[in-house]
Amino acid sequence: MTFTPQTVFLKEQLNHVLNLAFQETFPALKARTFIPVNRSIPPAAETVSARIWDTYGEAKVLNPSADDFPSVSVGQREAFAPIKSLGCFFDYSLMDLRRSELAGTGFDEKGAALKPPEQMLSDINQMVSTIAEDTNNVLLPDTLLLPVKHFAYLAQTPYSATSNVTILNYVLSNNPYVKNTDSWMHLKNRCIIYPRTPQALEMYLP
Repeated sequence: MTFTPQTVFLKEQLNHVLNLAFQETFPALKARTFIPVNRSIPPAAETVSARIWDTYGEAKVLNPSADDFPSVSVGQREAFAPIKSLGCFFDYSLMDLRRSELAGTGFDEKGAALKPPEQMLSDINQMVSTIAEDTNNVLLPDTLLLPVKHFAYLAQTPYSATSNVTILNYVLSNNPYVKNTDSWMHLKNRCIIYPRTPQALEMYLP
């Protein structure tokens, strides 16, 4: 019978346990800071509705002897929406994420290339103008949310080769509507621009 020499120490004997308690950290849930929150719905409600007033018809240019005046009126309609609960479970473990990172596959998406400063400014201004025009200046966008990478780029990059003013400061100083900017990791490679008012966007939490 042959005997293979083994170590005289067990693995546990050479292991040092750190006298610290570690906790996984996660990004802050910032959605409620971006969206006005309404908690007026009772917890047991299954649907929510709102009465919406609107006007119908419009005045027109008439001949001097005309008697066929166009009809204009007001009316209301009721819009219903179901109240839904949200829940989920994860079908992958923390070790799956670590293995994915080690293998270089990644569960997350790859970042896209950033546009030149002048193109970013043009895109932002165009989005602002589109919202203002489409709502007849009733809803004016005042908040711009950007992916983390894009926010950092706008906050550090001059808007032109002859200026030290960053793209972000230029937007806040020169755009007549945008007054708030922030980063949001969940946006990936998209941005959101909107009026931060319950008339445009509101989060209901029963």
